[in-house]
Amino acid sequence: MGIENKKRVAALVRLLSSDQQGEALSSLSALKRMCSLNDLGNFIEGLDVGNGNSLSKQQMKELYEAGYDDGRSSFKREMEQKNTQKNGSAPWEDIADIDDAIFGKTDDYKVKYCNTHKDKLKKQREKEFIDNMVNWTTVRQKPLTEPQKKWINDIYSRLGGT
Repeated sequence: MGIENKKRVAALVRLLSSDQQGEALSSLSALKRMCSLNDLGNFIEGLDVGNGNSLSKQQMKELYEAGYDDGRSSFKREMEQKNTQKNGSAPWEDIADIDDAIFGKTDDYKVKYCNTHKDKLKKQREKEFIDNMVNWTTVRQKPLTEPQKKWINDIYSRLGGT
C-alpha cells in the first residue's frame, strides 16, 4: 500500500466505528475495493509495536487529528459543492455545527435537550442523572462515558428527541 492508500484505508477503518449503520457498511465496501481484507490483516500483524518502530502517543494524536481534519474538510467541500449546484451559491453558514451535520446530534446537545424537557420525566433518579450530566458536560467539561451515553440516548429518545 502506498502512503496515500494507507491514509485512505485508515480513514475507512475509523468509519467502521460509526453508529450510522449505512456509513459503516459503505466504509467496509470501500475497504474491500481498495485492498483485500487479508492484506489489511497482514499489514496490521506486521506492525511490531514492541520493536521501537512504533508511533509515539504524540504521533498517533497527530495522525488522528490529520485524518479528522481531512474528513471535515472533505465533507465541507462536498456540502459546498452540493449547495452551489442547488442554489447557485455556497451557503455553508446554514450548517451551524459541522459535527452535528456529520455525526448527528452531539452528546452535549442531547444533555441540554434532556435538561430542558426533564419535567416530563416521572423518575426522580433520571432527573438527578440529567442534572449530573449537565454538570459533567458543562462545568467539568468531560465527555460522556459509554454507559452515560446509553442512558442519555434512552432518555433523549423517550423525551421525543430526534
